[in-house]
Amino acid sequence: MSKRKGLSLEEKRDKVLEVFTDSADVFVLKDVEKLASKKGVVLQTIKEVLQSLVDDGMVHQEKIGSSNYFWCFPAEASTKILNDVEQAKANIAAAQSREQEVLGMVQQAKQGKEDSSEREQLMKEISELQSQVEQQAQELQQFADSDPE
Repeated sequence: MSKRKGLSLEEKRDKVLEVFTDSADVFVLKDVEKLASKKGVVLQTIKEVLQSLVDDGMVHQEKIGSSNYFWCFPAEASTKILNDVEQAKANIAAAQSREQEVLGMVQQAKQGKEDSSEREQLMKEISELQSQVEQQAQELQQFADSDPE
């Protein structure tokens, strides 16, 4: 009386992908359905799973005449992974060079802005003037409330 649990979507995708990688061949939908059902995938879900593999670029599909042909060769996956790794390395190198550029710009911007007594005095004066402006804006708001217009 044990219930048999069905395969998850990932397991189905793996099993259908196995059909392609086991034999480096080109298949029509009927062949894929036949071979995948032998591997334990329910026949009604094979087309949907196959379409998801095509959408993700793991399996190729081409319509020739009135038939759709599907294929995936084992070397394609490793080649794609290697290309992705190379692309990631290039992105990392570009980000690191950009980081160095930005750090250089920050250092350049900091030059002439070192803390000195004159700079501290000017910063203090700026903050006093800003507080004075805020205070005057509040007074203006109070007068605007009693404005007859």
